[in-house]
Amino acid sequence: ASNSDDQTDKNKVTGEPWRAPATSSLSDQHPRSARNQKSFPSLSEQYVAQRRELRIQAQAR
Repeated sequence: ASNSDDQTDKNKVTGEPWRAPATSSLSDQHPRSARNQKSFPSLSEQYVAQRRELRIQAQAR
């Protein structure tokens, strides 16, 4: 596979155009990190809830 193939694969995974880290400026990174911080708590809460449900199911068995 060529390098360009690898880059299109990355695009499919992240849903974002591939960009070299060196070219991204601080102003580019701030909105994304703020958005990530907002989504992380809900993700971890979902994970904890899933684990709790699995534990309850295991005990009920």
